[in-house]
Amino acid sequence: MRRFVAALSVGVLSFAVVGGPAEARVADALNRNVSGPLTGTSVTSPIPSCGATQTHQVVDATYTTQHGRSGSLHLDGCIGPPDPSGDLIPYAGSFVLTTPTRAVLTGTTTGALGGLTRECEFARSFAFTLALTKGTKAYERARGDIDLIGSFCNPFAGIPFAMGGTLTGHLEHGPSA
Repeated sequence: MRRFVAALSVGVLSFAVVGGPAEARVADALNRNVSGPLTGTSVTSPIPSCGATQTHQVVDATYTTQHGRSGSLHLDGCIGPPDPSGDLIPYAGSFVLTTPTRAVLTGTTTGALGGLTRECEFARSFAFTLALTKGTKAYERARGDIDLIGSFCNPFAGIPFAMGGTLTGHLEHGPSA
């Protein structure tokens, strides 16, 4: 009986060790396709759906993975009003990210615009979290977040302005349905 229990324990431990690295490789592949430097444009405008004290913002950008393949990101959300200190301006909205393999990820975007930066005239830093709610292809069972950190330049209402940053994926596979 002891030999059986010992053999069973070794088998279970071996399975756990083999499963761990395989899951890590899958998560690495998921994250490689949603991570990289990003550039694009943004347009802000007052629209009723954001409320009287908020500004509507649409971002269209392209990112490049470490293997040189391109994907796209579309953000649609509302900015403001500033917090009481005036240092942070909240952002909330939605995103659509298309990977280089043409998988489509959708979800919610939250975060804040920070203080002015020196990257360009009237630049403002930002930090957003893209929370995945749905994905296609290899991302159907994925869960987690993607960080977007960067800055906007020349944020004047109604005029497209440059933005840049970095996407960093923190995704993993969820359980099978």
